[in-house]
Amino acid sequence: MADLVYKVEDRSILLPIYRRIVVDPLIRFLPAKLSPNAITHIGHLINLFGTAVLLALHPNQGWPFFVAALCLNLYTWCDNADGAHARRTKQCSPLGEFLDHGLDQFNTVYIAFLTCLGLGATPLQWVAIALLIPGGAVMTFWEQSNTGMMRLGLLNQIESVLVLSIVLLLSGVFGTAMWQHPVAFGLTGRDLLVIWPCATLLFGMARNVVRVAAQCGVKVMLPILAYLLFAACIFGAAVLDAIGAPFAVALASALNVHLGMRMLARRLKKESPNVEPLVLGGAVFAIVLVLLKLAGRPLAPDVVPFLVVIACLMLMFQVVLDARTGVSMLSRPAPGGVIAQ
Repeated sequence: MADLVYKVEDRSILLPIYRRIVVDPLIRFLPAKLSPNAITHIGHLINLFGTAVLLALHPNQGWPFFVAALCLNLYTWCDNADGAHARRTKQCSPLGEFLDHGLDQFNTVYIAFLTCLGLGATPLQWVAIALLIPGGAVMTFWEQSNTGMMRLGLLNQIESVLVLSIVLLLSGVFGTAMWQHPVAFGLTGRDLLVIWPCATLLFGMARNVVRVAAQCGVKVMLPILAYLLFAACIFGAAVLDAIGAPFAVALASALNVHLGMRMLARRLKKESPNVEPLVLGGAVFAIVLVLLKLAGRPLAPDVVPFLVVIACLMLMFQVVLDARTGVSMLSRPAPGGVIAQ
């Protein structure tokens, strides 16, 4: 895999400042023998812990929000320090890129959950955020798989973590009820803080599609169109109550992790993105649920959750297979391997 080159165009406004002030002064204290992949794993586990605490307790106010904010920022530091440490100690590798981006797909799900918990989001807002925040990562990996370039916008990880940290801290002090007060045009603070990221993510996804179509042609659109159809039908089914919001969130999360990992795995194999059978089948499943609901003949209430759980398990099983394949392929990289993480 020595010729697998990682190219990134990161236009983040705050990232250079964050690296200069927060990352670079601290990484010099890390032991040179410390594996960058260990930093990646530690960051992921810390973020998972903070999210699990907030999910388990589901508070309206108090210390769990502070724990989640601390864990989120420790993860962010690790996510930026792993690559810097790899470059500093000459430990860059394709495996490092795969682990970093593969775990980031999970971390975007955690960040979506933290956003909803911090704002006290409504059920439909949960579904929208669970689709769009991890979906932005999926679209980025899809563009990278087609063009070889990972493109990140002006408002990216550091900017998002800063805003989310403020939300979590304020919710910890004043409670999530503070976000439910009207602010402008009948919209609450919660509404505005959901609409803004959703709008920017949709705009970013549209730019992903335009750039790939311009560079690679419309023939490569089918895989992502199947994904977008599935995602839209999940949201539509939630709006119509054909799928309960918690199950729609679970299905959205499984879909995004599945396809993000598929994009990474296909890139490792130097294969172009393809229409994934599970994604296409899931889209058909969601369409049927919507049509049955509109026809006034919805499935029995206990049947839909069962089918959604089966779908989630199938999607996540493929994630495990792709992760295993990727790690197996890259565990022994060729000498002189490639990449800056």
